[in-house]
Amino acid sequence: MSLAPTFTIRPEMLGQTLHNPWSTPIPVHARALRTHDCDIATQWARVETSAGAYNWADLDRLANHCRKRGITWVDTILGTPELYTSSRRADSYGQRGGGSMPTNLEALGRFVQARMYRYGDLIKVIEPLNEPSLSFEPCMGSAPDWHALVRYARMVYAATKIEAPNVQVASPSFLAHHPEQLAA
Repeated sequence: MSLAPTFTIRPEMLGQTLHNPWSTPIPVHARALRTHDCDIATQWARVETSAGAYNWADLDRLANHCRKRGITWVDTILGTPELYTSSRRADSYGQRGGGSMPTNLEALGRFVQARMYRYGDLIKVIEPLNEPSLSFEPCMGSAPDWHALVRYARMVYAATKIEAPNVQVASPSFLAHHPEQLAA
């Protein structure tokens, strides 16, 4: 008797966490890569350092590496640029304002749309935020605004579908510290 239901995970959903993947030998044949786990500037705040100006250099190198090897992405959108947040508190990566909700959701939408236009062929799944329920991250903190998180996720969804309608939009990855997150 099986205690857990069985299910199939498609091979393209499996990947490996790599740091500097374009120069690191890969001992296994990974077919997917989660961009959040790469030790490069994949965060929104590191790509858009001034309004509407994007520096795609690190992501372009990653994209070229992955395209040559047939590796797809599970892409995480996180790291609000300081110019789009009222918070100056550093996130867990040291980015001031990075873990905060953006004050300008349209800027988030423009960034996601530009990212999808540029890398939509590689991205199979997009994740709006990583672990926003962590209490030390300023985006949720001690008084979570679950409705703001839903608005964020909806903007990521809408912007993604404009440029890459076949990309699956996942839910933010939660750690279940707050049961009320399910009610939002």
